[in-house]
Amino acid sequence: MANKGSKREFAVIFIVLSILSILPIISLYELNARTYVTGSNVSNTTPELIASNLPSGTYYSTASFNGSVYLYYTASFPNKTTFIAGIVFKNGNEYKAPLPDFGREFVSDPFLVTLPNGSLMMLWLAVPYGSLPQKTLILQGSIMQPNGVWGPVFNITDNGVVISFTSCGKYIYALWEPCFGSCSHEQILMENLSGKIIAKVNISNALDLNGAQNGSVAVEFFCFAYAVVNVETGKINSLPPPLEAGFVDGLFFKYSSSTLCIFNGTSKKEIHLPISASYAYPEVFNGKLIIVCCK
Repeated sequence: MANKGSKREFAVIFIVLSILSILPIISLYELNARTYVTGSNVSNTTPELIASNLPSGTYYSTASFNGSVYLYYTASFPNKTTFIAGIVFKNGNEYKAPLPDFGREFVSDPFLVTLPNGSLMMLWLAVPYGSLPQKTLILQGSIMQPNGVWGPVFNITDNGVVISFTSCGKYIYALWEPCFGSCSHEQILMENLSGKIIAKVNISNALDLNGAQNGSVAVEFFCFAYAVVNVETGKINSLPPPLEAGFVDGLFFKYSSSTLCIFNGTSKKEIHLPISASYAYPEVFNGKLIIVCCK
C-alpha cells in the first residue's frame, strides 16, 4: 500500500532503513538522481538519504509494481486548476508515468494501493464535468493492467463530497458529506472495490483519513487531534496528541518532534530522524521499509 501525502505542500525526501525484525536490511538506491547505489547496509538506527527535490506538487503517492517504482502527485496549471502527473523509476532511469483516462474532469489527490491479488490501483478525487461551480467531489479509480496501462475508470462514489479517503487494498474508506461545508453531517463510508457500502459511521469535524486496517481508520480532526475509528462498530479511540498518526501496510505509526514510532503488532521501534521534518511516515515496498519525510 502507498500512503497518501498530508494536506500540505511539501518536498518529499525518501529515506531507507531496516527497523523491524521482519524487514530485511536492504540496498540503497536513489530515485531522482538516476544513479543506483547497491550493496550498502542500512543502520538499524540511522536513516540514510536516498532521494530529494522530487517534483513540485502536493499529495504524493508511491508504490512498487512489476519492478518499477511509481510516483504520482497533484500539480497545477497557471490558472490554479489541478491535474495528476507521475514518474516511473526503473533500473536507474526515469520515465513519464502512464495516466488513466481522466476525461474532462478536474482531478487531484492520487492514491496508489496494492490489491490482495497483487494488482496496482489508483484512486483520486474528481470534479465531474459540468459540476462547476464545485458542488460535487467524487472518488474514482482505475486498476493497472499487466501491460502497464491503466484500465477503465470507475466511480466509487457518485454524489456528495469526498473530503478524504484511504484504502487497505481490501476496502476503501471515504470521509463523505452531502455538500461542501457540512462538517456536522460527515460520514466515514467503508466500501468494497465496486463502491458497495459495507459499513458507515457518523462523525463530526473530521479533516483527513490517514490509513486503515481491519475496519479501523486513523482520523485527523480539526486542531490536529487524532483518533482510531472502527467503522463497523462505531467505536472511537482518541490518541494522545502526536503530530501525525496513521496506518500503513499493517503498521501503525506516530510522528512527533523528529521521532517516528512504528508499531508492528506488539513490537515498537523509535526512529530519530536526522532532519527536522514537519511530517514523516513509513511505507513498505516489497518487504523493504522506506521512510518519507516532508519538510
